[in-house]
Amino acid sequence: MGVHLGLIYSWLATVAAGYLLAVGPGVGGLIITGRERFDMALVMLGVLILGSVGFFLNRLDYALESHLLRWRPQQG
Repeated sequence: MGVHLGLIYSWLATVAAGYLLAVGPGVGGLIITGRERFDMALVMLGVLILGSVGFFLNRLDYALESHLLRWRPQQG
């Protein structure tokens, strides 16, 4: 559970830093460029990328946790 929460908070910090600093080409820069150009397609592409990466990190963590902690009863 602690690794899962750590992964969530690190992903949120990475996204926030990429969006707030926008120091180079990246998803945060893509969203900012879309916002500045009023191009909703770019903004939505950035949001979909962020959501997809977060979803796959969550699934990867769940699979890894299930494999490494087989001795623990399943939750939910």
